[in-house]
Amino acid sequence: LQPKAIHDNEVADEFANDYTYLACIKFINCIKAASLRWRSPMSDDVSAINTWENVSAGMTKTYAAEVLGKLPVI
Repeated sequence: LQPKAIHDNEVADEFANDYTYLACIKFINCIKAASLRWRSPMSDDVSAINTWENVSAGMTKTYAAEVLGKLPVI
């Protein structure tokens, strides 16, 4: 499977039990009606990356910067 496979609803449905990312895409497809580009632009951007290793590295860097790198405000 390539990252661009997330645009195929049948692929997301078939492999949702095996891959967490595809389970998330399936969930988004179930609750929202617009195209993936409009309802989840970051997921759409991820589909342009060639390998899942690069997707994982990018998402890990984003998580570290946007979640772990932020100071809690009370």
